[in-house]
Amino acid sequence: MGSPIYEIGIASLVLPLGAILAVESRDIQLLTGQVGGKRPPYRVMIMAGYVLVVIGVIIYSAKIPHKDVIGGFLVIIGSLLAFKDLGLLSSLRSGVRGGLVPIYIARYSFVHIVTAFTWLLLGGVLFMLTPLLIETSSLPRDLAIHAMALGFIFNTIFGVDAVLMYSHAGISLRKVPRPSYIPYLLFNTSLILRAIYDLTGIQGVTVASAPLTGLGIVVFFLMHNIRLSRLRREMIAMRTGSAHNPDF
Repeated sequence: MGSPIYEIGIASLVLPLGAILAVESRDIQLLTGQVGGKRPPYRVMIMAGYVLVVIGVIIYSAKIPHKDVIGGFLVIIGSLLAFKDLGLLSSLRSGVRGGLVPIYIARYSFVHIVTAFTWLLLGGVLFMLTPLLIETSSLPRDLAIHAMALGFIFNTIFGVDAVLMYSHAGISLRKVPRPSYIPYLLFNTSLILRAIYDLTGIQGVTVASAPLTGLGIVVFFLMHNIRLSRLRREMIAMRTGSAHNPDF
């Protein structure tokens, strides 16, 4: 059998990256309760961004000339187009003005989504700079994969799910306590440490990086599930009390 046409480790990024970009086109409005609002579900720029990111990843994974520059350039342009058309800042402002989203939750989501796209852009930049970086480090490709598969995807999950898990449970966001940035700091610190190792080769950095990645994810879901369970119990207790005391 001949050598593969595509590098599977890179080409496999198409599915998760495409899925997250597609979901974000809807979930940004869900964050602020603007389902069925003014922003149409079919938008040119976010569709173009989606297509460019996917094509960029496929090109970078292929054995073709100038794949690094072309693939990276498409990912960068696609990321910028998708972020621009998300309407993140305007959606969050509308939610805050309408009283649907507390300012601290809007800020929390904004920080995470911006960080997510920063990692995606970094992945595109690393694609483009692979020929240069390969002279000083053998791991720019590895860092690009981590930036996209972990940095982009999980920061998006943190920023979106911290809101939607309460909304889907029927809990008003105004009753949700201030979200903690501890998972954010743990997780992104781990990615920064990984980047330091990939670019400099400093030994021992990954000893802290890998555990921090897992710890950040576990702390996020554990923290929010505990809060969600408590708020659900309080909501059920209030409904039960109202049913038993209809005149109260």
